[in-house]
Amino acid sequence: MPTIELTTESRNHLIQQLGDATEYYRELHPRDHVDRSEFGVDKSTIRAFHGFVKPLATFNSWAGNSIVGIGQVGEHRTQTEFDDWYDELVASLDLAYGRQPLAAYQRHKLVDLYLKWACRCDEIAAAARVRIVEFGHCPLDSYSLGLLRNVAPGTVLNTSVPSMSVITSEAAYSYVQAAIREVCEQVPCRPLHFDHIAWNAEH
Repeated sequence: MPTIELTTESRNHLIQQLGDATEYYRELHPRDHVDRSEFGVDKSTIRAFHGFVKPLATFNSWAGNSIVGIGQVGEHRTQTEFDDWYDELVASLDLAYGRQPLAAYQRHKLVDLYLKWACRCDEIAAAARVRIVEFGHCPLDSYSLGLLRNVAPGTVLNTSVPSMSVITSEAAYSYVQAAIREVCEQVPCRPLHFDHIAWNAEH
């Protein structure tokens, strides 16, 4: 990955939006009032899962069973520890879908949205919510990919229409997350803040 150096304009833009993004993750809500979905994923997200049998019901069942395990993330103190835990969570989601294999962008999108939901849910322990914001990954979509393209035009995402079609493998997902994290380190902010800034820019 090429070295990313934010321009002063790009860095100032992100800094200007950071206050709202920080406040967003301080707000806590009951389980079914976070982003108007039970566990962070609704029908509009799941509609791209063509050929799956009851994909939303499968996700919600997995998510409900995984809540207890989220508390463990509060014990992690490094990105590596978090990512090891995260990989186990992704693997457990794959098992939940069984014979309906998830594509790389699908499994990560679902887990990332789930963790975004968790860090704003009042049922989740405070220590776990803090670690998710600190180490969590950015849920990728056209908004976050578009913002990355705009502030870091030297990446492979320098395309006219950013889309999830670029996430064709685990390596592609890791590449994009690393690029977003490198951008965030220069602000400084967290990937989940980057996600919120990207969403606000388009709404």
